Amino acid sequence: MPVTYRRQQGMTMASVVIILALIAFFTNVVIRVMPMYIEKFKVVSHLEGLVNESDITKMTAAEIKNKLMKRFFLDDVKHIKKEDISVTKDEKGQKRVISVSYEVRAPFWGEIEVVGNFKDLSVEVPLH
Repeated sequence: MPVTYRRQQGMTMASVVIILALIAFFTNVVIRVMPMYIEKFKVVSHLEGLVNESDITKMTAAEIKNKLMKRFFLDDVKHIKKEDISVTKDEKGQKRVISVSYEVRAPFWGEIEVVGNFKDLSVEVPLH
């Protein structure tokens, strides 16, 4: 009777370990980065909400900053300070530009950090 060889099928233990390590690495990246982007979406949402306020054109820059900081506090936005918010007028003086620029650092592994640098999240409010 002739001897027939079957081909082995399946993964080796080394390939299973490598795949599990890659899954763990990318899961760690997502766990560290997603809160940064969730916070960014909250900031953008609050900035866009200012445009619909009726009394925003009458408020001073300090009042706008205080209003935003209260909203950020209520929505658990932790990485923004008052200094990160700027309220300016455009060149023609017809619009008020409210912008937020901030940086978030999250520990990744040991001494390595993941840094999110969110610049110029802004809205324009027409001055009537």
